[in-house]
Amino acid sequence: MAAERELLYWYGRTQDGEGPFKLADWVRPLWELARQGQWEKVFETFEQGREAEAAQSWPYLNAACPFHDYHYSFLHFAAHQGAPSDVVQRMLDLGAWRSLQNALGERPLDVARKHDHAHLLAALEPRYQRHVPLGVLMKMQEHLHAAMRRWDNLGPKLDQHALRLPQLEPMLEVGQAEFRFDVFFWAGGFNYELVQEGIEAKLVCFGASRVSGGTEGKIEVTPSGVKGVPWR
Repeated sequence: MAAERELLYWYGRTQDGEGPFKLADWVRPLWELARQGQWEKVFETFEQGREAEAAQSWPYLNAACPFHDYHYSFLHFAAHQGAPSDVVQRMLDLGAWRSLQNALGERPLDVARKHDHAHLLAALEPRYQRHVPLGVLMKMQEHLHAAMRRWDNLGPKLDQHALRLPQLEPMLEVGQAEFRFDVFFWAGGFNYELVQEGIEAKLVCFGASRVSGGTEGKIEVTPSGVKGVPWR
């Protein structure tokens, strides 16, 4: 029997909002703890979140800080601070992505190198379990983002709520896995999965929403474009 695929989450929110779009009360204090380098308290929240979600990888672990101009992840903060190696390793063991980019396109490795934290460089070097040339992967990411923006005419609202669309490089770090990108204002989201590697890589994406009675669609993304037309 084939092993069940892991489900991982791309957390897209990058800003606080008003009313129903406001972030939960625990969010700002957690990021403040990370900014202050109070990592034991941060890990306590991580463990509580994982237990509550009953998930192998808590969705918020690879979130972007909504109160930082460069949208650091927790691993970016640790890299910037030159946190102890055991703190970084513990975060990696929980499922933090080494290849995750901030708003400037910097990975945690780049941030650690910029701030001369040599003791973290080896640990933060991305390690891939799957292979797709990065140029090929970026072409696929461009096509996927364009399709998501066309999907049900989501583009303007994605911009309004400053959602970051999925980066595909972390998919190479985790092996066989399905990813989920929830679009909170849409009452739905996207599931996507890398189903073929190499220069002929292929990604399958399924989108569904409960808005307007419920709609769904499926596309295939390759370096050359998209097959299947997202519903509008």
